[in-house]
Amino acid sequence: MVLFGLDESQVDALISPGSFVHGLVECEDGSVKMLAAEPDMKLPVASCLFWPERFFPCEEFKRPEYNLHEIRFYTPDQERFPAVRIARDVMKKKGAYPGVLVGADEVAVDLFLKGEIAFTDIAALIEDTLSAWDSPEPKTLDDAIEVVRLAKIKALERKNTLGPKFSGVDISH
Repeated sequence: MVLFGLDESQVDALISPGSFVHGLVECEDGSVKMLAAEPDMKLPVASCLFWPERFFPCEEFKRPEYNLHEIRFYTPDQERFPAVRIARDVMKKKGAYPGVLVGADEVAVDLFLKGEIAFTDIAALIEDTLSAWDSPEPKTLDDAIEVVRLAKIKALERKNTLGPKFSGVDISH
């Protein structure tokens, strides 16, 4: 929202099973543009950082395999998907918080994929990292990148110090 000058009320969330659709933009004329790609955040992040240019090193991005007839969207249940509420809170707070969200999310998802935390702990770790944040608003792109780096460190620290707060569900089987 910082990148595009949008107000929080202009942004909504939908669930698209398969993580193939990363974003939809409704234009003033009513048409909708969709960013769809493999479930990897490199392409959506590059799209935002280099917009309006398209800078994509080909070796970094796989060509997606998809069937347009299989794309579906659902309104998320905010109880089942607490990350939607967390993202809305971050949009309202602004400052360093969007970068903290990105860094904490990367760490939390990686820990989940490694079997170190349960799926339900992803949002809990992100929220805990955000609540422990106390650094100033970034002023430059380098500052923003540093916020993401520091948030990753903070998320790992929080995971290690909170132990019992997380469910500890064994998901390795």
